[in-house]
Amino acid sequence: MTDSQGPTSEISNADLMSQLRQMSAMIIEMKNSMDKMNGEIFELRQERDKLKKDIADSKRMEEELKRIATEAKLEASLAHRRTSDLEQYTRRNNIRVFGVEETDKETPADCEAKVIKVLHDKMGLRQVNGDHIEIAHRTGQKPESHTDPPRPIIVRFVSRKTVQAVFQNKKKMRQTNHVIVEDLTAENYNLLFSCKEHPSCDAAWSMRGKIFVRAKSGLTMHVETVNDLDTERTMDTPPEDFTTLLSSTPYRRRGTRGPRFLHGRGRVPYSRMASRPPQASRDTTLVHRRRLRSRCRF
Repeated sequence: MTDSQGPTSEISNADLMSQLRQMSAMIIEMKNSMDKMNGEIFELRQERDKLKKDIADSKRMEEELKRIATEAKLEASLAHRRTSDLEQYTRRNNIRVFGVEETDKETPADCEAKVIKVLHDKMGLRQVNGDHIEIAHRTGQKPESHTDPPRPIIVRFVSRKTVQAVFQNKKKMRQTNHVIVEDLTAENYNLLFSCKEHPSCDAAWSMRGKIFVRAKSGLTMHVETVNDLDTERTMDTPPEDFTTLLSSTPYRRRGTRGPRFLHGRGRVPYSRMASRPPQASRDTTLVHRRRLRSRCRF
């Protein structure tokens, strides 16, 4: 019995050793594979961290470019505004006269004589003569037929005082077919036209090259873009200029914070204006308008 079991036991041990060697080789192979995978994972993590850093750098660069673009846009807008204001300033001695009959082969001297006649007959400015006018001529495309309205005459005066005298007597021409307006730049003219067409605007006009509007809420303000009419603050509450202007006026109540404005017979803040009757709102608007005019000393 003992001899018959000896070879079987030896074979079993040999098989066991063989299996152990195979398992050991498999373990070594798995370990090598895991080391290789760990290396690949480490490389992937490094690439991921690098990508994260690149993305963060790209975002910072994008924000910086946005900031630079915003500043450049603002500077360009300010430069454009200054250029427009300068162009408008060069026209401070100019006016445009509409409704003056146009004739064939009309010369600047003829235009000057017609303008002087309008100023004499329609406005009573008989002190104005040819010495006060630097140049006068038609502007715009020549009419194709005699039924078309005459082109306006642009007049450049020698002195700003003459322009002021003309606009001070402008109301005398309300019952005539003639109209006198400021010589606005194309940008300001388009702004004035857009303001007149705006649904929130009750009236719009120009004064010394600036555009002013009266909103349907009764507030009068100076605007530089049509967007000034699109903000609820501009329409329903006085602009910051009024807050700065009236913060130290007698209309401020002692012991209170912020400006207070004359509203009828009492003093109330802006937050309560909407609940007041229309007459009180009109009274307040007059106060605003007077303060605005006192600020607008161009």
